[in-house]
Amino acid sequence: MLFYHLLASNKIAQFLHAKILQTYRINQILSTDERMGTKSEAPQPAYDVIVSVLNPKPRLTHAKWNIAMAVKTYIEPWLAKVSGVSNYTVRSQWKYRVAIEADLKQVRDQSKLGRHYALQETALPHLLTSIAQNLSASTTDKPAINLVVYIPPCHIAPLHIYNSKDQRLTRNDVDAFISPPWGGFIIANPPEHVCLSAMSDQEAVPYHVSTTDNMQVMLDQLHKLLDISSELQMEGVKVVDIEQLEPRRWEYEAYLRRSAIRHISTASSTLQSLIKLLDQISYIVIDDEVGAAITNSYADILAAKAALLEHRLADASVLAKRAFVASERGFFDASLLAQLYFPDEQKYAIYIPLFLPIMVPVLSSFNMLRGVLQARRKEKQS
Repeated sequence: MLFYHLLASNKIAQFLHAKILQTYRINQILSTDERMGTKSEAPQPAYDVIVSVLNPKPRLTHAKWNIAMAVKTYIEPWLAKVSGVSNYTVRSQWKYRVAIEADLKQVRDQSKLGRHYALQETALPHLLTSIAQNLSASTTDKPAINLVVYIPPCHIAPLHIYNSKDQRLTRNDVDAFISPPWGGFIIANPPEHVCLSAMSDQEAVPYHVSTTDNMQVMLDQLHKLLDISSELQMEGVKVVDIEQLEPRRWEYEAYLRRSAIRHISTASSTLQSLIKLLDQISYIVIDDEVGAAITNSYADILAAKAALLEHRLADASVLAKRAFVASERGFFDASLLAQLYFPDEQKYAIYIPLFLPIMVPVLSSFNMLRGVLQARRKEKQS
């Protein structure tokens, strides 16, 4: 971090609040005022991270890349450094013949190919929808974070993203975007000489996809998707890029603090909603398991708050996550849902139709029995 000139003490305090403590983001979490911006959800206890490489034309685009090794070298160590809040399971895959569904516009330029193709920013949501069904779904109930590297075939490459003003959005020779919480998308255009050969109807030229370039973009996307990085810019302050894989210490501490506060806030809201529900619906019975989850969640909330006050961020994160998980387990317990959707007043309406087919012959038997008894009485009287 560099300061361009000597700053007054109030400027340094402003910097500490904005960049290090990030109090404005904490206020967003705790505020009930919707005008303060969209709140992000509390981090889940575990995620599936799925890294996919899409090559629609493998016979024409001989892209080579040891994606499994790249994931082990870059993604897994980075996620291990931020696993204090959530656990991550990572897997990689190649997908072939998966074409994007988007209207592309040819744009003339001064390159050797003489053109490139424009992908409109407004088409990006539809693009994700078109490829999502072709990506392998998560095999667990954990939410998935998709990290996609798309290799355009040479007849539509190079492919670049444009905004509504027809301005090219390429930054540092990279075309990529994120869509929280779904994931991130990177366009990895083939080298120019590869496409020149393809356009000349020559034999496809094998090439290696750049691991360093794409992994750096992917790590930057993970920073944003997990809400670790801070995009706030301050006049007179420049954040210098670093070579290390893991986040800066102050970034990670701010992430731990915000995550703990989100978990505490969400768990508290869940318990309050449960209390309000029990006050309104008197027939719901709390079993021992649900009662223990509620009690444990409340105790962990208090302990997490105390840990935050003492700046024990790692402890606060663990306690807050535990409170969050317990509150969710208590609120969505199957026994509560069964009582909520099938109260006593509705059980009669549910079960009576089931017993009607049985009751009809029983009632008919009673009528027959009554007729027999009446006939016997008449015989005795006569």
